[in-house]
Amino acid sequence: MMRGIERRRIFHGDTDRRDWVDRMGRLIPAHDVRCFAWALMPNHVHLVLQTGGGVLSRVMARLNTGYARSFNLRHRRSGYLFQNRFKSRIVRDDADLLNLIRYVHMNPLKARLVRSMAALERYPWSGHGALVGARSALPFEDVNRVLGYFANTRPRARRRLNSWMAGELDRPDADAELGGEPLPGPDESIDEEDEALEEMIARVCRHLGVST
Repeated sequence: MMRGIERRRIFHGDTDRRDWVDRMGRLIPAHDVRCFAWALMPNHVHLVLQTGGGVLSRVMARLNTGYARSFNLRHRRSGYLFQNRFKSRIVRDDADLLNLIRYVHMNPLKARLVRSMAALERYPWSGHGALVGARSALPFEDVNRVLGYFANTRPRARRRLNSWMAGELDRPDADAELGGEPLPGPDESIDEEDEALEEMIARVCRHLGVST
């Protein structure tokens, strides 16, 4: 997760958003990274990624630095755009991965950027539309991997995915729950620079091969 400095906006319009998405389209496939979910919010970005060891930091550095330079030039500003280093945490298992995908893709609806599940399908600045077939998948979106968790065929997988997503609306505590444990908020996410965490990341990535 990347947040704007002092919680300021990092996207002022669709030109900014397209710039960010275009950069993901170039960088994520080039580094053999898999993207399972993403959402652009006014002042932050959520990504659920699978990477190899050491790749995540390089990808995020190039993505953030390149976008910040372009944003500053476009808006005639200078200085830092993002608040500190990006935040990340490890995916524990498949159930945790699926709940993270749902959490990320529900963000625009929960924040009232869109008004309904139907509108969320048409929202161009997240990965949900590609998963449900409302639009073609972008080069960096691993739709097949996500749908494979729900069924062996795309039509059935998408029906089950839609029902699963819609069920989240009936759960008032959904934002605070993830597999029976509290969902870390942006300020509680784990910073990769922590030495103990780095050691744990290496062990878990070897076992699961998944990072966010």
